[in-house]
Amino acid sequence: MILLCRPGMMQARVLGGAVPRTGSRSAAHLGIWLVGLGSVLAAAWPAIRHGPGRPAHRGLAEQGGAWASAARSGPRQSACAASIAARHGPGREHVRWRPAALAAAAFRERQRAEEPAGDVRTEGQTSLLVGTYWYPWYGPQRRHWQDGYRNTPLLGEYHSADPEVIHQQIAWAAAYGIDFWVASWWGPDSAEHQTISAFFCAEAAARLRLALLYETAGRLRVVDGRIDLDDAANRRTLVEDLRRAAEAFLDQPNYLHIDQRPVVFLYLTRIFAGDVAGALADARAAIQHTVGREPYFVGDEVYWHQPSPERLALFDAVTAYNMHASVPDIAERFAEKVAAQYDRWSRAAQRAGVAFVPGVLPGFDDRAVRPRAGHPPIPRSVELFQEQLAAAQRLAGGQPRMVMITSWNEWHEDTSIEPAREYGFEYLEGLRAWRRRWQASQE
Repeated sequence: MILLCRPGMMQARVLGGAVPRTGSRSAAHLGIWLVGLGSVLAAAWPAIRHGPGRPAHRGLAEQGGAWASAARSGPRQSACAASIAARHGPGREHVRWRPAALAAAAFRERQRAEEPAGDVRTEGQTSLLVGTYWYPWYGPQRRHWQDGYRNTPLLGEYHSADPEVIHQQIAWAAAYGIDFWVASWWGPDSAEHQTISAFFCAEAAARLRLALLYETAGRLRVVDGRIDLDDAANRRTLVEDLRRAAEAFLDQPNYLHIDQRPVVFLYLTRIFAGDVAGALADARAAIQHTVGREPYFVGDEVYWHQPSPERLALFDAVTAYNMHASVPDIAERFAEKVAAQYDRWSRAAQRAGVAFVPGVLPGFDDRAVRPRAGHPPIPRSVELFQEQLAAAQRLAGGQPRMVMITSWNEWHEDTSIEPAREYGFEYLEGLRAWRRRWQASQE
């Protein structure tokens, strides 16, 4: 089996497969001093033309460093910056032009009168929430695009932090039945952190909830296929990273909460070893101290092994990021085999009092980014996608019931459902049709 890794990472062998090992994301970080760009650009937003032949998306992504200088002067500064100044006053030494702080303050000011429903209450909850993984890592100078991909985004090789791109992606997601994004987060000093700040500063952000996916294998040291939480450096990084994530994002009005608890997805928890319970307890305490609320941890525990009651009890919910395994027949009856394994995990999670969040993917093919790895592809199709959605609807457990889609835009592994030139809106249309059928069945 393989434990999936991200493009650009080194790999270590374990259990007959590959696991991610910390890799460098050394591409230049734009100084995304996003100060009210969303409100200014919304009025000038050009329609995105649907269909093949659309030229590569043009916008602020092409301007590179022009973002920083534009954001530091003129009317673009007012929306985000004014709320900071009003809140803290001029001359305060601790006030810095950090995108996260600017975004947080500006969003609160804009939404004070009508705060979006970022919190989901479990009492009496009968709806089914659909989330998908959002990768905010594409940047200028073809950052990440140069690693390789198969299908072609309808928006071209975009820059994830471009407000026009964020606006369009949110509009598509909300229109086709996605309730929240789970954003890939690579630590407080990463380019992804800056782009997530841009999301919260966008006018359209009120239409979509967002949670974080903490990229454990990119932040913590992997040795022999395991993340040892007895390692003092690993434990310290885990706790400090999540504390800083809480400080930057977890109190945003449209950050996803369940019963007022901020939701954090933890990638590849199934390779955690050592004092896992103690390390997670420390991380919970750090978040609670920072935002005043205990987090809701969703562990990436589900795979082809048998569930452990002791491990299940460490989390509030469990999920599978990707059920692909590096075995020759993985594509044969994939949806059927996954549903059978999910059934085991769903029943075990119910016994442990933990929510089960099934994962769904349209297919998998990493040959463009890892041509020598030899991982067998799972050919994508709308039929495969909808077959998994139907099983996920039946097997999702806990309150609220949630389903995760891998992914919105992980183009390297060909799991994206974001519109593409090759397949257009087929997967979003399939998602919306499935949601409408489910809603009709509840009436």
